[in-house]
Amino acid sequence: MRPNRIKRVSLQLVCALALPTSFAGCNVGDNEGYCCDTEPETVTLDFAVRAFHNTGTELTSEDVDDVVLFVYDEDLHFQKSVDAHVGQSVSIEVPAGMDIHVVGWGNLDKEMHDFDEPEVGEHLSDHSIDLRTHDGTRAPTPVHSPDDLFRGDVTVQQERQDGEFTMALSREVGSMTITIRGLRRGTAPTDDYSVVVHGLSTGIDFTGDQTGGDQTSYHPAGLFGGGGVADEYYVPVFNMLPSSGMQIDIYRGSELIGSVTTDSSGKYIHVGQGIQTNILIDFGGGDNASLGVSVSLTDWGEDELWREF
Repeated sequence: MRPNRIKRVSLQLVCALALPTSFAGCNVGDNEGYCCDTEPETVTLDFAVRAFHNTGTELTSEDVDDVVLFVYDEDLHFQKSVDAHVGQSVSIEVPAGMDIHVVGWGNLDKEMHDFDEPEVGEHLSDHSIDLRTHDGTRAPTPVHSPDDLFRGDVTVQQERQDGEFTMALSREVGSMTITIRGLRRGTAPTDDYSVVVHGLSTGIDFTGDQTGGDQTSYHPAGLFGGGGVADEYYVPVFNMLPSSGMQIDIYRGSELIGSVTTDSSGKYIHVGQGIQTNILIDFGGGDNASLGVSVSLTDWGEDELWREF
C-alpha cells in the first residue's frame, strides 16, 4: 500500500508545483487541457415528481405512467436523463458549483409523436417534441392527435441545493369534441362525411413553447349516433396542441359543405391547455350561411350534453 500512497502524494505535489507555470499552456475550458486528471465535483439533488390537472387537482401514475427528467447545466447544455415516476422521489447526481435546470416530460414513451434523445452538450433550444405526420399527404400537413403529454421544469440555484425539490408536471395539450346537426337533411344516409380541424403548430419545445409555425390539420374520425343521438354526426374527444385560432371544415366526400372559425357570437374558436373544447355545429337550413355554432369548455374528459335549440 505504501508505494501507491507515495505515488498519489507525488502526483499531487507535481500538480501543485506545476499550476503556477502551466496555466499559460493549459486551456481549462477544454476537456483535453486539464493538467491533472481529476474527477469533477458533484452534488446530489432530490426531486419529488408530481402531476396536476389544470384545476389544481393532483393526478396519479394512472394519468401519467412514465416520466423522464432531462438535466441541463447552467448554460442549458444537456447532461443526462433520468427515469422517474409520479408520486415518487428520485435522486440525481449533477455537477456542483452551478445552477441546474431540469425539464420533466410525462407520457413521453408513446406512439403519436417524434422525439430524438438529446446528446450530451446539446443546447436546450435544440430539443422538442414533434407531432407525427401521416405519410404521403400534402400540406397543410395532416398530423396524428398528440398523446396526453405533461411537462414541467425546475431551476435549482447553486446557493440553494439542499432539501427536496418538486417537479410539478401539467398538461401541454388540449382536447376537442365536435357534434354536427342537420347533415342528413336532404342527403342520403350513406353520404361519406368527414371533418378536418386546422391548427397552427407542429410541436412543443422544451420550454413549453409551440414550434413549427406552419398550418397543420387533424383528421379525427366521426360517425352518426356516436354521441347517443342517431341523427347527429359525432367526433369523439381527440387531443390537439393548444391554439388561439383554428378552422373546422366539414366535407361530404370531397366537397367542402361548411367551414367555421367562430361561434355564432363571433368569438374565435380556440383550444386551451388541459381543457376540453366542445363544439356544436348546426347546419339549420343546410347551407354554410345558416350555420349555428356553439362552444362549451369543460373539464378534461367531460363531454357537453347538448340540448336542442
